[in-house]
Amino acid sequence: MYNDVEIKQAVRRELDRDQRCAAWEIGIAVQRGVVTLTGTVVGHPSRRAVGDAAYRAPGVAEVVNRIKVLLSAPASRLGSGDAASRPGG
Repeated sequence: MYNDVEIKQAVRRELDRDQRCAAWEIGIAVQRGVVTLTGTVVGHPSRRAVGDAAYRAPGVAEVVNRIKVLLSAPASRLGSGDAASRPGG
């Protein structure tokens, strides 16, 4: 039987091991084996990867995935309307 502190540590290890998750700052809360994930990632595949990594940790009974998803903007649009991005601006 795992306690909540051990489960949280195991989830953190799984997130750190998975290269799809390691770049994101993810909040982890555990209560009686139920893991709640919070934070923001770019793209739905990253959100799924974080949830999958949490489920791989031993002792996890359930995962509540409250991760928010940002859709990335195309690089060509970054700064397009910004005066500082124009010559002389």
